[in-house]
Amino acid sequence: DFEDGAIGSQTKTLDMRNGSFARELCDCRTFCRRTDVEAMRENGLALGGTLENAVVVQGDEVLTPGGFRHADEAVRHKMLDALGDLYLAGGPIFGHFTGDKSGHAMTNTLLRKL
Repeated sequence: DFEDGAIGSQTKTLDMRNGSFARELCDCRTFCRRTDVEAMRENGLALGGTLENAVVVQGDEVLTPGGFRHADEAVRHKMLDALGDLYLAGGPIFGHFTGDKSGHAMTNTLLRKL
């Protein structure tokens, strides 16, 4: 759930055994609020960020030209993040992963438990 209406609440289920990475995840960009971009820039962070490599929102408005590549790009990017984080386990993980308001901290905690 994301309080900005441009993203809102999104859910998605994927079976990673059938090529869904290339079809559904690999082109999904990170997303943030315009106020977050301003704060990061003021602190010397995200200097390579552009409206082409990230989706920037403000309330119900998507500021990135062309908008989302997929209506559910935000949740797809969260899945991409989790997949990348879980790859750090160093070997295949067989099972089912469910993330609720997930992020790097949650998947890091999961990796430490494996």
